[in-house]
Amino acid sequence: MITTLAISGYRSLRKVTLALEALNVVTGANGSGKSSLYRSLRLLAEIAQGRVIRAIAAEGGLQSTLWAGPEKFSREMKRGEQPIQGLVRKEVVSLKLGFASDDYGYAIDLGLPTPGGSPFETDPCIKAESLWIGQVLRPRNEIAARKGPGVQVRDREGHLRQVLTDLSPFDSMMTHASDPRDGVELLRLRESMRNWRFYDHFRTDRDAPARQPQVGTYTPVLASDGSDIAAAVVTLRSIGFDEDFDAAVDDAFSGASIEVEYGGLCEIVMRQKGLLRPLAMSELSDGTLRYLLLVAALLSPRPPAFMVLNEPEMSLHPDLLPALGRLIAKASQRSQVLVVSHSRELVDALEAAAPTNRITLEKELGETHARDPDPPPWNGLHVERRNMNTITLWRPVGPKELALIEAASMTAFPPRLPEQPIFYPVTNEAYAVQIARDWNVPDSGSGFVTRFSVEKAFLDAYPVQTVGGREHSEYWIPAEDLDAFNAAIVGKIEVTHRFP
Repeated sequence: MITTLAISGYRSLRKVTLALEALNVVTGANGSGKSSLYRSLRLLAEIAQGRVIRAIAAEGGLQSTLWAGPEKFSREMKRGEQPIQGLVRKEVVSLKLGFASDDYGYAIDLGLPTPGGSPFETDPCIKAESLWIGQVLRPRNEIAARKGPGVQVRDREGHLRQVLTDLSPFDSMMTHASDPRDGVELLRLRESMRNWRFYDHFRTDRDAPARQPQVGTYTPVLASDGSDIAAAVVTLRSIGFDEDFDAAVDDAFSGASIEVEYGGLCEIVMRQKGLLRPLAMSELSDGTLRYLLLVAALLSPRPPAFMVLNEPEMSLHPDLLPALGRLIAKASQRSQVLVVSHSRELVDALEAAAPTNRITLEKELGETHARDPDPPPWNGLHVERRNMNTITLWRPVGPKELALIEAASMTAFPPRLPEQPIFYPVTNEAYAVQIARDWNVPDSGSGFVTRFSVEKAFLDAYPVQTVGGREHSEYWIPAEDLDAFNAAIVGKIEVTHRFP
């Protein structure tokens, strides 16, 4: 069961952490952020399907999904003494999603590519991912970590081992580093997340798929558009859920029953007390059809680990909501359920039927907050690299290269030019000062010394090279490995000297 959900930088959800239970209902006024929360959950699910980048593109690209307000609100802004305005950005552009469950925790950080490194510089890319055991990420319980194109997985001896160095920025380690041997936890998490189920606004118009007769096949899971409802009902009954299904229908429509008719194709019909003939799907009201679709979805003989219902009360008469609340409460005994709703009647019905975790969203200065005085602990990707063994390196640069480093928020070095096959970081500050002062200044008018830390596990693959005197030692990183080198940088790149 998911116990914590965390979203940062998505639309109005600048930084939201929620505690979840078996049955959850998210409510709040129009525009409070309910739809954003639902969409962020769908984005999380798309990671396991390998479609998260495509899903963001379908929403208008990363810039359309990011938090649109200032990086921080000053006290004067909150008191209304100063207009809301953006300041100089100190943090990199970032969309972070994550959750913790009884078994695993997972987090992902999406951002923009390094300037100059891609012809699609506004496309989102995956910057970092982490998978850990337990509720809170700590260095010792992390079992898989990704930064840039590099992925490390903890082996059977308990050591983080590099398994990939060239993972594409639009591919997740969940889909490309899952392995039945060392990456089994990634494999389990991926399959669990692929089992999440979302139902959002079933179509009930005249041409809706659910109103059309279909070829019947074994259907333990209702399709997201409800097109196979007749087959789903037959499957429910054949497996032994007939009493549950009939009881759910009678709870909402006293004395009514559902039958399946076959004539080459199968379709369901509804018998109601007092009528001489059954009503075909084309004759049912929108609310009646939507309720039957929800019954088929919630009574699935193959329940998901996590089910999300977005405004299931749509088109339903208020008299049906108590029955729907009881149906959802019963489903929460087999699956964790999260309902997004602005219907007070449905929220009351859920709370009357079972213990319900009500999450009330509110908006202040365009930012969504959850009304929770004691949010659960969450550190996401913040400590994934805190206590790693690192080596401090230096690199002398000219003004053009420094400008590109600054454009990358001091987190990465720019791609090499075609005539530059090797990237040279040096091992001591004196050597870097000598190059910046004696070479960069005459060549470009100014020189700078940068200092940064790199994971030792990454540098172990490259021997230290000595050129000239003993103090002239450096690493030779092939240009094609620079992305992986940038991914192994821990923290920010600092400027320690400026010349002249």
